[in-house]
Amino acid sequence: MDRRPIVIVGTGLWGYSLARELRKLDAETPVLISPPMTGATTRSPSLSNAYTGGKTPDTIALADAAAMASQLKATV
Repeated sequence: MDRRPIVIVGTGLWGYSLARELRKLDAETPVLISPPMTGATTRSPSLSNAYTGGKTPDTIALADAAAMASQLKATV
């Protein structure tokens, strides 16, 4: 059966959490995650601390888009 992909708009905590929950229920349906920027995942508290500490987005990323795509069997 040809399955239409599930499209998630936005990455970050909520987008990747939704994809993880979908994968628990269905490992086969294609998932497409559309990131607004790099697709890297971070924790929200890290963003304010990083800003005040002068850190760059690359230094606070927990995983890049390619790693998340592999982990979730999705296209980012």
